[in-house]
Amino acid sequence: MQKNLRTAVQEIEISGIRTFNNRVAGIPDMIRLTLGEPDFPTPDHVKVAAIDAINDDFTNYTPNAGTPELLQAASHYFYDKYDLSYSTKEIIVTVGATEAISTALQTILEAGDEVLLPDPIYPATSRSSI
Repeated sequence: MQKNLRTAVQEIEISGIRTFNNRVAGIPDMIRLTLGEPDFPTPDHVKVAAIDAINDDFTNYTPNAGTPELLQAASHYFYDKYDLSYSTKEIIVTVGATEAISTALQTILEAGDEVLLPDPIYPATSRSSI
């Protein structure tokens, strides 16, 4: 059975950043800063913390902006590393750079504002609007 898809969906192309990442993926001894994927295994302390969270049934969604403990840790990090003081009400947490960029742009831009974006860019953009 054939499903009918919107024309815009049928015309979606692989993003420029994904295409670039695929092209350079096989180059040895290169650090890729393309898609945000780490080029190292997950550190043991992170694995242990994840296992502990699962064993403690800490498996539900957290608040979108981050848990109070995470926000407090971020506040301390900015102070310790950069001598910057931010309250937990001034900090939000995102799941990655794409969400952070999108949130930042949506926070500061008004309808009709123009933005120059380099290409390739993060994968949430596309030449066809949906």
